[in-house]
Amino acid sequence: MKNIKKFFVYVGTPRAKNSNTLRYISNLLSEIKICMGDENLKINIFHPQNSFINKCLGCERCFFEGRCFQDKKDDMGVIKKEMLSSDIIIFASPIYFVNVSGDMKIFLDRISNLAHLLPLRGKAGICILSSCGNGVHHTLDYMNTVMSFLGLYVIDKYNVSHYTEEQLDKNPDYMKDKISESATKIIECLKKSSSRSNETLEIIYKNLKNYIENSKELNKNEYKYWKNNNMLDFKTYEQLISKKTNKNLWNLK
Repeated sequence: MKNIKKFFVYVGTPRAKNSNTLRYISNLLSEIKICMGDENLKINIFHPQNSFINKCLGCERCFFEGRCFQDKKDDMGVIKKEMLSSDIIIFASPIYFVNVSGDMKIFLDRISNLAHLLPLRGKAGICILSSCGNGVHHTLDYMNTVMSFLGLYVIDKYNVSHYTEEQLDKNPDYMKDKISESATKIIECLKKSSSRSNETLEIIYKNLKNYIENSKELNKNEYKYWKNNNMLDFKTYEQLISKKTNKNLWNLK
């Protein structure tokens, strides 16, 4: 049986086929397909034009009950399942007024409760932004933090600097080096079983573990998730992911 590698991509663009961000993602994935073979990959790309996500209502039921009641009313339940079953996670967004797009923020708000669970632990992530320079460093730091709180080991994060659509469509050399570099990082990550921990993830794990242990009466669902997945049994995040404790990765109901 072939070892199919799954990619989950969410692109927070409202521009559909006219999106520079989506164009770049397509170029990157094409490069990976050439290197790995199309038959060895399964790629799921979600964006506002092929999926519908309701806005977060701020009810906090996802934190205290372990589920969002809206998941059955839109596509978020399917999106979460695809994300959790994938090997590589890519979040991509244009930058609008010094931050991610509104569509990207809606997506992130709907998975905000996962920031207490590290559900993507052991997986690799990539953050890609599209901007001429407005708010790049701030937004890259924000997205790196978001992805780390999900448990992702971020192997690459960068901005696609563009000035005209022709640079992506008609100039095959535009960003060619960066596409090749990023594709190489992804392929090497999939081939190797090296540690997927870093200083940021170690700090997050330590702080979250302390929070979960000291708030188990307040939030029993989150404590149950950590307990059932043996996530309280380790001193470091690297120890946690090396033991592959995600036997009940999505056990909140």
